Amino acid sequence: MHACSVCPPGDVTFFCTICDFIVHYLDICKHGCNRCSTLHDTERPAMENLIEVIIKECTPDFNAGQYRVVLVDRATGRVLTIWVGQFEGGSITLGLEQTWTPRPLTHDLMAGIITQLNASVERIVITDLRDNTFFAIIYLTLNGTTYEIDSRPSDAMALAVRMKCPVFVNSSIADKMVDELDDMFDRMEPKATIH
Repeated sequence: MHACSVCPPGDVTFFCTICDFIVHYLDICKHGCNRCSTLHDTERPAMENLIEVIIKECTPDFNAGQYRVVLVDRATGRVLTIWVGQFEGGSITLGLEQTWTPRPLTHDLMAGIITQLNASVERIVITDLRDNTFFAIIYLTLNGTTYEIDSRPSDAMALAVRMKCPVFVNSSIADKMVDELDDMFDRMEPKATIH
């Protein structure tokens, strides 16, 4: 096995190949790639426009074939709802219940890699809703530098419950979720949204 650029000398682990891949990815993003430049220019909400929420519960809707994630505004108690796929919903539920499988699932693996790299997830932010698709950013800190990683909200929330990091929602999205929630789901099947 090759030497890892992250792990201490002589401490080569299963994660080493993944460590090198992630560090290479982050190095590319640090120097500017098209995806990150677009993300930074159009989707980074200001902190004063964010509402901190708690992931209260994640329950299956068997008729829709999806999971309903209930987010509660930490300051006001206002309830926001987002629908996610079955796999991600199941993963969020396992994280909330702190129920771990014998072998790591994808989001457990993500959390393990981050921990192995001595990195941390500072926060996740659900940033936007466009064409029935929600967007999110994972703020990952490694060696004193914070990186903004484009993510689906479902993956970001599944990671957040494992890393115990704060979750925020862009206030414009929160207002839309509250004002239009009943009407939106009267008119649209939950499976028509992508999270």
